[in-house]
Amino acid sequence: MTELAQMTASNRMALAPLDGTEPATVDDKGRLRLGQKKQDRLGLKFAAYQSPLGCLVLFPEAVWQERLAEMLAKPAGDLDRVIATRQLGAMSEDDLRCDVQGRFVIPQRFRESLKLAGEVMIVGGVDRVEIWPKAAHEKFRKDLEATAQEMREMAIRAAVNSQLL
Repeated sequence: MTELAQMTASNRMALAPLDGTEPATVDDKGRLRLGQKKQDRLGLKFAAYQSPLGCLVLFPEAVWQERLAEMLAKPAGDLDRVIATRQLGAMSEDDLRCDVQGRFVIPQRFRESLKLAGEVMIVGGVDRVEIWPKAAHEKFRKDLEATAQEMREMAIRAAVNSQLL
């Protein structure tokens, strides 16, 4: 078996990652057009998951199946498995597809709960695509940058303090 055949779906995505960030618009019918590269790399069928971060995450079918298999490999009574299966069952949809124009319909429950209407950001995440309301994405990025800055400052203080000891 070749090395490529032995790689997991997530690892193969690193060879052709879902990358890049672009603005887009959800139309009045709840449809979103994906760029050709993202369509090609997501594949014919994909799954959507409502992330607790506040975005809709699209996974290529192979990656989604791999994640489900990992979760289901845990013992049936495992608390993490019980929680994950309930959350995934309630917060996901599979078998989504783009039409010939590259659009897919965002299920209404996701549009409502995540406020996915009008301007959105499509963000590549190597093995996934995230769809954010534009304002929520800007806030998430600013909060992430602030947290990263705080961590850098803490690391510098810790380094300086360790040199003083």
